[in-house]
Amino acid sequence: MSTEGIESALRKVKGLPAPVQGWRVETGEDSTGNEAVWVWVTLKDEDLDSETTTQVRSLVRDAVHRKLGKPEPWVYVRFRGASETEE
Repeated sequence: MSTEGIESALRKVKGLPAPVQGWRVETGEDSTGNEAVWVWVTLKDEDLDSETTTQVRSLVRDAVHRKLGKPEPWVYVRFRGASETEE
């Protein structure tokens, strides 16, 4: 699994309910020993409501599964506000 390929697919996702400020993708084994993808999505702080994050989570999982051509691995989606990433 290529993190670059997954990030590229995520940048092309249409219909996001809020603009994504940034993506971070990691791959590896989860605690059960299965392949997994972790996606950290950075949104504006005001966009971190449950409706927006639920929609983004669904779109992210669908995009990763389409990119990989299979319903596995499990995709863990986490959210951060833009203020959390400012230095």
